[in-house]
Amino acid sequence: MSARGSVGVVIPTYERVDETVRAVQSVLGQTVAPAQVVVADDGSSPPTVEALAERLAGGPAELVRAPRSGHPGRVRNEGLTRLDTEWVAFLDSDDTWHAEKLERQLAAADGGAVAVCTNARRIVSGRPVGTVLDSLPPQLGLGDLIRENKVINSSVLIRRDVLDDVGRVASSYLVRGCEDYATWLRVASRHRWTALPEPLVDYVDEPSVSIRGSEEFAVHPGQVAAWIDFVMWRRETGAALRLPEQVLTAVLRRALLASTRREGRLPATGPRRGT
Repeated sequence: MSARGSVGVVIPTYERVDETVRAVQSVLGQTVAPAQVVVADDGSSPPTVEALAERLAGGPAELVRAPRSGHPGRVRNEGLTRLDTEWVAFLDSDDTWHAEKLERQLAAADGGAVAVCTNARRIVSGRPVGTVLDSLPPQLGLGDLIRENKVINSSVLIRRDVLDDVGRVASSYLVRGCEDYATWLRVASRHRWTALPEPLVDYVDEPSVSIRGSEEFAVHPGQVAAWIDFVMWRRETGAALRLPEQVLTAVLRRALLASTRREGRLPATGPRRGT
């Protein structure tokens, strides 16, 4: 595929058949075809896996049966192990791509981009209701992503070596449900993201069927969890924290201290002096 290289697509799924097949069809309908498509099933019930295998039989998509983890990051990494491509694209099983999505992103790669994202059309109850992001600048740095996650998972095209360099998709239990954001922060600490403002993905926004709507996920708000994971990862790499990372560390300390005080585990005014 000239200087652009080959593209592999990872689609994690759990207890979805029709939606997953629709996602695969949107990948196969691209104006620039990917070299590999991997559907990674996160331990669905035997009837679901059998139905999915039957629907995908004879096509180019490979179905990988992974043990149940309940962690999208671990399932995506399972799919990654099957890819032998220069580029990786992610697509959630309830989302779909517009036909020219990969072509537009690979054109950006020809210009030197190593990580490319796009805007998305928000789909609620089967109907489009605007875009996921109000605006998307052409470049995103770490400072931009610390303020807000502007990288939509199903829109990502990233060079495989860049993803491997940050440890693939974040997979600690802390970031379950926000593993994508935690990963994009890591990437942004080493590379700038190229962003296409057009909505080239249909993003299904149905919290009732998303891990983000679960009670368990509500224990740790996603942004804070992703920040904590990022700071821990940066320390593990031994790299000196740059200004945005120093600011983030200070913000985290204040937020965690405030949270602890609200829960009554620390006095709000600090220790008393002796009499």
